[in-house]
Amino acid sequence: MTHILGRWCAIFVCCSALLSGIELISHEKSSEGAWESIPSGKTIYVVSHGWHTGIVVKGDEIPELLLPEKNEYPNSAYVEFGWGDADFYMDPNAGVSEALNAALSSDSSVLHVVWFSNAVEKYFPADEVVELRICDKEFERLCVFLHKAFARDGTGKASALRHGYYQQSKFYRSIEQYHLLNMCNVWTAKALQSAGFSLIPVFFTTAESIMDEVKKHGKVVGSQ
Repeated sequence: MTHILGRWCAIFVCCSALLSGIELISHEKSSEGAWESIPSGKTIYVVSHGWHTGIVVKGDEIPELLLPEKNEYPNSAYVEFGWGDADFYMDPNAGVSEALNAALSSDSSVLHVVWFSNAVEKYFPADEVVELRICDKEFERLCVFLHKAFARDGTGKASALRHGYYQQSKFYRSIEQYHLLNMCNVWTAKALQSAGFSLIPVFFTTAESIMDEVKKHGKVVGSQ
């Protein structure tokens, strides 16, 4: 058993190293065409929480049809979406061992949704925050992407599992499959891709790689 686990760990390390190397190539290529500032449209934010990254949008800009849960917190100005393996994400004490288990044998995933009204950089004062501008069409596609990540019943209601890590937050069941090539930060990259950003999601395996990329094209409004 130890021999098998060791082999899987070696595979994980090699794959991570390979992806990290490819990441650098991706960054260099993407820097040729910067994401220009858009005078009109919508503002979104990317937040780094260490292991995880999240996408923040303004609550009143998301159509109720795509996020009916917004009615639970009608006075919240912002909503943050994060995604990951259910066991790892919902365990506040999770570490490297749990991360390996998630990458190799995950059987379910969740969305962590946070509702708040303070400025993003003030609500997450210890975390790095980057502000980005996107056009209305790109924002619509981002909202559709977020909507489709939820596991919903026949009436469109999302499946809430438990309270999240903040005062107004919940974990919701997701239909996305978590695995070695589709981890939490890859999901954030997919969300950005849906919003019109030219990147290859599988290359963005760490929070650092996500933040390094968005900082090239947005404005840092909060940092550690």
